[in-house]
Amino acid sequence: MDATAISLCRDNLLPIIVFNLQKKGNIRRAICGQKIGTYCRKNDMSKETVFQKFKDEMEKAIITLGKSFSRVRTGRASVALLDGIKVDYYGVPTPIAQVANISVPESRLILIVPWDVSVIGAVEKAIQKSDLGLTPSNDGKAVRLSIPQLTEERRKEIAKVVKKMAEEGKIKLRNARRDTNEEFKKYEER
Repeated sequence: MDATAISLCRDNLLPIIVFNLQKKGNIRRAICGQKIGTYCRKNDMSKETVFQKFKDEMEKAIITLGKSFSRVRTGRASVALLDGIKVDYYGVPTPIAQVANISVPESRLILIVPWDVSVIGAVEKAIQKSDLGLTPSNDGKAVRLSIPQLTEERRKEIAKVVKKMAEEGKIKLRNARRDTNEEFKKYEER
């Protein structure tokens, strides 16, 4: 067996029987369930380990949901709006925060000052291609993003988006709970 096969057996709590293949009839005896060789099974998966894994998955789902919420465009400017936007920096997709200084000088204005002025066009294109729905303006040295005031229609749209994000977060939590219940059932069966 290779290391991958052993790892898969360990992760899925499958037993491994180690025996001599050279001895005639050993394969048949192993298949028939006769006592042969050494029987190996992972027994070190404790309830605490399963619970800690569950706790880690829950925390990860909550952090991911928080990051998703921070990217929602409300009436206030936030540097987090630009998370996930990548600029084509000399042929390499690079996060916008790695090519420019980003600040919020006013409550509804984001100022992006690239360290290399030749990147301003790429920054503008990246923002226009994103799903922010904002139109950047540049003065040759910096890119400005004005955040418009929210309309009633935009508020309803944001509510739908946030509800969808929350539902995705709930699904991740339910999946983590289901997986943990299955792990506990496997633990109890041992």
